[in-house]
Amino acid sequence: MLTCGFTDECLASFTGKRFDITQIPDVYDSCKYDLQRNGHLNLDELDELFKVAQLLADGVIPNEYGINPSQELKIGSKIARPLLGEIMIDLRNTSEEAFSVAEPKSTQDEPLK
Repeated sequence: MLTCGFTDECLASFTGKRFDITQIPDVYDSCKYDLQRNGHLNLDELDELFKVAQLLADGVIPNEYGINPSQELKIGSKIARPLLGEIMIDLRNTSEEAFSVAEPKSTQDEPLK
C-alpha cells in the first residue's frame, strides 16, 4: 500500500492544491518500465502506484493528442512537421555526401576522351 494509502486524511491534505497532469504519462511510463525490467529490486509499493498511474493515464494520455479527429490532426501536424523537416535535411545531406564521395571514383574509372 502506498504510504499515503488514499485515506480521508491524505485526500484532505490535497484539497485546494493544483497538480500538473502532464507528468502522469511520465509516472506511468516509469512505473511500467521498472515493473518490467527492475522486478528484482522488490519495489513493493510500485504495483499500487502503477495501477493508480494507469487509471489516471487512461484519462490523460488520449487527451494529449486531441479528443477529436480535427484536434488530433492539428496537434499531430505540429509535432510531425519539425521532425519531417529534420529527416528531409538529413536525407539531403546524406545524398549530397554520397554523390560527392562517389563522383571522384566514377570519373577516375572512366577513360579519358
